[in-house]
Amino acid sequence: MEQTYYEKNKDKAKAYAKKYIQEHYEEHKRNMRKYVKTHKDKVVEYNKEYKKKQYHSDEYKKIKQLLKTYHSLFFNGKMNSFAQNVGLPLDEYKAHIESLLPEGYDWSNYKKKWRIGHINEELDVTTEDNIQKFFNYKNVKIDIRK
Repeated sequence: MEQTYYEKNKDKAKAYAKKYIQEHYEEHKRNMRKYVKTHKDKVVEYNKEYKKKQYHSDEYKKIKQLLKTYHSLFFNGKMNSFAQNVGLPLDEYKAHIESLLPEGYDWSNYKKKWRIGHINEELDVTTEDNIQKFFNYKNVKIDIRK
């Protein structure tokens, strides 16, 4: 089967497209907005599939999404920076969680074999100060599922 011009010259075509977008940025932005408005269902479906693919193929993005979802449930969508909410940047928080895991447990069996729990679960999470204490990395423990 013969290759198309684009397949033969992929790098050249990508470089041209990038240069064109940079030179015609405002026009490109308008066109993209118009496309998104007129093809909303397509765009939503594409984004959904893209995120799903990223979630299943990129370990870091999967963990990031799990942790952000978990924390956003308690912060009612009012997410400050992740580091501000838990006391550590995401990478360090992830490492902290991993340091608490027993042998044979990792992110691949999160929710199946273990979950993130809290040492002091009796904190009243209706106040901002207690929410910060509740989610602080020092209050985190691993709950093993039976």
